[in-house]
Amino acid sequence: MAGLALVAVYLGAFYGALPKMLHAWRQPDYGHVLFVPFFCAYLLWYRREFIPKSLEGNLWAIPLFVCWAILRWVGGYFNFEWIDFFAFAAGIPIILFFVGGWQAMLWAWPAALFLFLIVPLPGIMLSTLSLPLQRTVTRGSVFILQTLSIPSMGKGNTIILPNHAPLEVEQACSGIRNLIMFVAICVGAAFVVKKPAWEKIFIAVSAIPISIFSNMVRITLTALLVEFAVNFPSVKSGLTPILATLSNWLPSVFSSEIDTFFHDFAGLMMIVTAFATLFFELFLLSKLLVSEEIDKAEMVRGTSGGIFSLPAQNSPQTPPRKRP
Repeated sequence: MAGLALVAVYLGAFYGALPKMLHAWRQPDYGHVLFVPFFCAYLLWYRREFIPKSLEGNLWAIPLFVCWAILRWVGGYFNFEWIDFFAFAAGIPIILFFVGGWQAMLWAWPAALFLFLIVPLPGIMLSTLSLPLQRTVTRGSVFILQTLSIPSMGKGNTIILPNHAPLEVEQACSGIRNLIMFVAICVGAAFVVKKPAWEKIFIAVSAIPISIFSNMVRITLTALLVEFAVNFPSVKSGLTPILATLSNWLPSVFSSEIDTFFHDFAGLMMIVTAFATLFFELFLLSKLLVSEEIDKAEMVRGTSGGIFSLPAQNSPQTPPRKRP
């Protein structure tokens, strides 16, 4: 009954803030939020062997709940939306700890940790990260274009091309949206892959460089496509009526503007690049690192030839032949 009372208090505390939270989660930067509760449920099912057979509550959850209530009051009174989101995510593990104790937390801690991905980044952090990401992506894209022998030059957050209007790397193109989404994907992958702890951390942290690299590929591909359309006008004239027809059938998917189509197509390829890079990383880790479960002696016996080859166990050695 006490657990149900805490759940009722938890839901009632966010009755007024829930509409603002739902509005924030509908923003394009947080499209991954819809994926979070389903993956949390999967993590609970994935670790079902740790489900406690009996629930033994822990009273240490009471001071944690008091701290949570103070946090919720501060967020509501001073209108700090980020604190409201943090309190919303922190309340569920506290209730679980109160009802099931340490055994329940041993079962549910990955899902509880993953749940905090529903918390949006503070506005000051978004503005702080946006400009450095824009500059990094601009410089990287110019470097790739110049490596491909495409005349280009970076000026601030603008890529200057010889035969096309300058490409502006705007704040929406900084990659923060994809960075947040891909961090969620890599953290989820780290929870389910059967790897040592340091490899799981490496996979989760690698989401940052993979996201930046894939965004560079997107901008570079956009520049290549617009340059190709300028150099080959027949291709542009052939695509224009096709895009006009598709935009009439599916206006929410296709655009009649060829530059917008190139931009959207490059964005799709960015997602493909990010996943391909992640899978390539997992492939390299599986090939470069030997599992600790392999017996070293068995690995030595498996080598053929050379001074390292040893006779198999439980097999009699061949006695040396005597000279006649």
